[in-house]
Amino acid sequence: GKVTYREFVEQLYKMKTQDTHTTAVLIKGCLNDMRFKLMEHLRIMREEVRTDVKELLRDMNAILCGNPEGREWHVSIEGAQGLGGAADWNPGMETYCVCEVAGNESSKWQTHAIGGCSDPVWGLEQPLGASFGAGDSLVFTVRGRQAGGGSGG
Repeated sequence: GKVTYREFVEQLYKMKTQDTHTTAVLIKGCLNDMRFKLMEHLRIMREEVRTDVKELLRDMNAILCGNPEGREWHVSIEGAQGLGGAADWNPGMETYCVCEVAGNESSKWQTHAIGGCSDPVWGLEQPLGASFGAGDSLVFTVRGRQAGGGSGG
């Protein structure tokens, strides 16, 4: 059971006339109880330190990657202007924008196509996810295709 310090001292005082073996057993029991409590406190502290270290590493990684809040990166493609001046543009074209992480073909995604407009507005936002890391560049390409799906320049 649990014994407070005061109870421990009172029991020692009462037992001063009893044999030393009983006193040694009492002291050993109290020491084992303190050892158990200390081990439990150390285990809890170790878990807290591990959690703190994991959080620090996550925060350091976010800072090193240029994202101090640790949020997911998103890219927004709002639109394009002045496409009517391009040599290969014609009013029958559908225009769209392709975005990708440079050198990572699997990261490629595109907006919907808008037909007959030299100033398309897509207003599309997309999360970059794990394909985007520190030092990566994004490549945006505005493309056109003939209405009905044929590809153009």
